[in-house]
Amino acid sequence: MTEAIGVAGSQMPAHLFDGYHVHRAALAHGLNVLALPRQVLLAGRQRAVPSEVSFAHGVPESSTVAAVTFAQDRRLRRAMVERAGVAVPKGATFSWRTVRSASTFAEEIGYPVVVKEGQGENPSRAIRGVRSAQGVASAFHELRLTRPEDRSPGSNPLIAGYAATRLGFDIDDEGNEVAPLRTRFLVEKQVPGQVVRTLVCGDDAVVSVLLDDSTGLGVLDVTQQCHPRIREIAVAATQATPGLALGTVDIVSDDYRSDGGEALVTEVSERPRLETYVTAGELLGEIASDAIIRLQARLAGFDLSSTRTHVSGIALVEGLRDAEATAEELPVRADALGLSVQVVDIDDVLGNLRLSMSGTPSTIAAYGELLLSGDLTTDRASSIEFKSEDENE
Repeated sequence: MTEAIGVAGSQMPAHLFDGYHVHRAALAHGLNVLALPRQVLLAGRQRAVPSEVSFAHGVPESSTVAAVTFAQDRRLRRAMVERAGVAVPKGATFSWRTVRSASTFAEEIGYPVVVKEGQGENPSRAIRGVRSAQGVASAFHELRLTRPEDRSPGSNPLIAGYAATRLGFDIDDEGNEVAPLRTRFLVEKQVPGQVVRTLVCGDDAVVSVLLDDSTGLGVLDVTQQCHPRIREIAVAATQATPGLALGTVDIVSDDYRSDGGEALVTEVSERPRLETYVTAGELLGEIASDAIIRLQARLAGFDLSSTRTHVSGIALVEGLRDAEATAEELPVRADALGLSVQVVDIDDVLGNLRLSMSGTPSTIAAYGELLLSGDLTTDRASSIEFKSEDENE
């Protein structure tokens, strides 16, 4: 996985891409936004707190907490996908206590296999190309290792933290923190072929990319070349989980352009993972995020305005440790992004700034997400509320 991607004149950490792109789409459609740390976004047309639509890590509110929890449980998710009539590779889950049974199973289905975490972030943390019983045991051991920051909300930005929790751990004989003995791992047949990743919003397969299986990144936009059956499988796999409004689905097949041959679902993610699409085409992030916000707006019962290429408005930045020092930094950082920022008011007691901002939706969204994550200045904000100039006239 790439660590950062160039966006709007800045290097955007890859894990911020989902929140950034949905933020950009909301601004492009003229919505007011309230952005919070860890890619939480509220947006709407109201003058007060904008809350007609909301997102966490790019996941729309129409995907329920139950649904995203189900999606992160691979044993349950596989069962629901199979029950919907969608094919998946041969696989089964095992705990550390039954690692010998896992090795026996791997021999029965045939090496190589993929060993994945049984529960957690999607796409799965996995070890591919396992070809022996010793390899299965080693993969279990590696995936079982944990870190303290994985259990502390907000400490590891790569973990969403809105569904499953990882509070429990044991200490092994070598003094390492490890997941409890009951923790399960998925052993799955590693199927050769072309891997296509498709973003599904509601009933629509929006964009598809061919993945480099070694990096997990898109290398070619195949949206128009994908056979309809691949798109239909992606939609069915997403809808197999009740309450999942959005999904990113990986499908391996001999030829994604053909209507024949085997096509197996290997991953279903509740998050868009847009950082893996934009490497195949810069515009795919915009196309995907526009579809995401249109989906949620439609479900919320309102029509979005046409997109705009330039946005102006007032931003209230709250929760700064040193508002005066940050007020000096922000215009300089804005210039580097091609963004116009003027400091209107400083409240050093409350740690708040009021800014006048003008620029493209991309630059304003990037500026905001980087300021919230602590990647823009030495300080970081606890919230940013942006009201377009239409609301301030």
